[in-house]
Amino acid sequence: MRLIELAYAATRYANTTTYDASYAKFIDQTGEALNFQDLSEVAALLNWLRSWGNRQFARSYQEMAAGQIMGWATQWEAALPDRGKNLATLSQDDIRSVVSAYGALMQCLACRRGRQGSRDHPVRVGPTAAAKILFAARPRSLPPWDELIRRRLGLDGSPPSYGRYLTSMRNQVNELRSEAIALGVSLDDLPSAVGRPRSSIPKLIDEYNWVFVRGLEPPTQQQIARAGIASVILSSSTPAQGGSLADRLERYVARFADRVPDWEAFEEAKIPGYHRAQHRYVGAGASGKHGDPKAIPPGNFTVSVMLIPAGQGNPPHTHEVEEVFFVLDGELTCYWVEGEERVDQVLGRWDMVFNPAQVVHGYHNHTDRDVYLQIMLGRPWPEAPTYVEERYERAKYDHLKGSDQADPRSSPPSPPSGGRG
Repeated sequence: MRLIELAYAATRYANTTTYDASYAKFIDQTGEALNFQDLSEVAALLNWLRSWGNRQFARSYQEMAAGQIMGWATQWEAALPDRGKNLATLSQDDIRSVVSAYGALMQCLACRRGRQGSRDHPVRVGPTAAAKILFAARPRSLPPWDELIRRRLGLDGSPPSYGRYLTSMRNQVNELRSEAIALGVSLDDLPSAVGRPRSSIPKLIDEYNWVFVRGLEPPTQQQIARAGIASVILSSSTPAQGGSLADRLERYVARFADRVPDWEAFEEAKIPGYHRAQHRYVGAGASGKHGDPKAIPPGNFTVSVMLIPAGQGNPPHTHEVEEVFFVLDGELTCYWVEGEERVDQVLGRWDMVFNPAQVVHGYHNHTDRDVYLQIMLGRPWPEAPTYVEERYERAKYDHLKGSDQADPRSSPPSPPSGGRG
């Protein structure tokens, strides 16, 4: 997802749907802070859900549905993120808690209908309405979805798939944040910058998914211009805004003396034989530690420098994008693996290897001195490595547990057509 595509999708959504009016009425009624214990606000929630295509909330069963949702909130609202927390800063612990609340909400009764001779068949809230209720409760952090979006992204609506969706959307928002920062736009100001001041970031994500999942192609620059989107969004190559030229350059300089070597940038780096320290320059590489304030926000790639002591290295793995190893100092063995075959190359100072996406590769310091290795990955928020050995693959996010630094799972494919239900 590019910022220019998000801006285009938001404009198309506003100009081609009628959903804004009902959502604006809902947030006017609830003050953008839904109170589940206020029956009038829960009634406003149900009216909004019906307007967005969730027909299971039959008016004749409104009292029952309201009671079910209010009862759920009594038990589960405490599991939701704080109201002030935004999608970009959700931790994996936050997401796990939300997934549990989502699973319980899905099973609440929405109404009863006749089915196969029975007139008392229970109809559940289900995955689409559950995600929308969570969005209504926490519009800054929890994006909604619908069946078409799930189908396109290969998600089945189960609680684990909702967790994957939240993780993926969070990672995309952080990629957007990097683009926005380069344009001098904060994440909080992004909705206004794209002409959608009443949309939160999760709402913009939903608008993007809704538009592109229905078959619209990403826009050309000419289409963007015709859509009337603010000129600050028109080009991701615009230099960073704010301050003098010298001030702006200073923000894009990263000095080695200011880097803090991270000996736990990867879970397996704690194990003898794989000790190494990451110095983050642009982005976080594949470490998942995207909140490093000393790193320059990435635009299209990441840059880090690894300190690899004698006898240490990393396990065989792949990435979804290309990765470059460039030896700054010392000598290093790099290798590729295919099936049972492994081939090695020794790299000296100023030598490099280009590792294509999905090629199993790694490195090992076979010498008795430290090696400094520059690493570049061809994506601003790369996924965590995919390890060949199951023990490392299974534990690869453990170093992020309890941290607000995202666990960078796979982003969804760019979307392919329906209503809001």
